[in-house]
Amino acid sequence: MLRKGEIEELPPSKREIGDLIKKAERRLEEASNEDNYEDTRLELAYLAILFCATASLRASGYRVTRGEGHHVRTIQTLKHTVHVTQENVDYYQSLRRARNVGVYDTLLEVSSIELSEAIEEAGNLLKETKVWLKDQYPELVE
Repeated sequence: MLRKGEIEELPPSKREIGDLIKKAERRLEEASNEDNYEDTRLELAYLAILFCATASLRASGYRVTRGEGHHVRTIQTLKHTVHVTQENVDYYQSLRRARNVGVYDTLLEVSSIELSEAIEEAGNLLKETKVWLKDQYPELVE
């Protein structure tokens, strides 16, 4: 990805990593709020995942370059940072696609099972990301 110009090197900062984790926590909290619409909650769970992926990539000293497909690439890097399985990456990508439908195309219909799974998976990734950050880059976390 670096050779292709899809990511670039950029030193991380403790504040940036902290802010990204806080954003993930807040999105996950709002995704769990049953007063929000189901499609909104799914989008928030997806954003929690995206912020975790961004935090882990930034802690590693990289960022995805802007442009088309930057969410795809950000999520894809989770295999190399937090070492999530390809199956999980594929699931996160399916949430990204669903979120895009809801944002850019039609009203997204979300079942309670799909929503619960998305929120649970976002929570799992947030926990994994925090542990990984503490193990790999303790100087970047409090």
